[in-house]
Amino acid sequence: MDAQPRQVPYLPKSQGTPTQTLIPFNMASAAQVALERFEQHYGNNIDDYLAARLGYGSRSELYQYLSAEQIDAAALAISHIEQGAGFITGDQTGIGKGRICASIIRYAQQQGKIAVFVTKDKPLYADMMRDVADIGMRGFRPFITDSSTSRIM
Repeated sequence: MDAQPRQVPYLPKSQGTPTQTLIPFNMASAAQVALERFEQHYGNNIDDYLAARLGYGSRSELYQYLSAEQIDAAALAISHIEQGAGFITGDQTGIGKGRICASIIRYAQQQGKIAVFVTKDKPLYADMMRDVADIGMRGFRPFITDSSTSRIM
């Protein structure tokens, strides 16, 4: 019998609505350390940080589009981008990797930068466009480089 649980509840720093996500036991403390480092560097409110970076007018507007877990991940990813570092999101299906990626696209647009989205599965282009719209990016028009992909807007 296992002495430790395999998964434990994820404890978000965001005050947004949590989705009761589980995290592998052996990753839980590392996730909390990353969030604590974020707070030490950027201050105690991860929600204000992300709302500002994504151009939302308030926390409540941010909460309309992203769950607490997605806010934590997007804020960590963007803070890594600002520090010139990388970030890997390894969440399972249904947690919101698409919205996290869409948040990075929105951030890039807010900063006047170009985001590049690449996938091996063509249906994921349409999924990403849905996620971009779902976080409030209306009228977003990507430049599609795959000539065999039909317009997805």
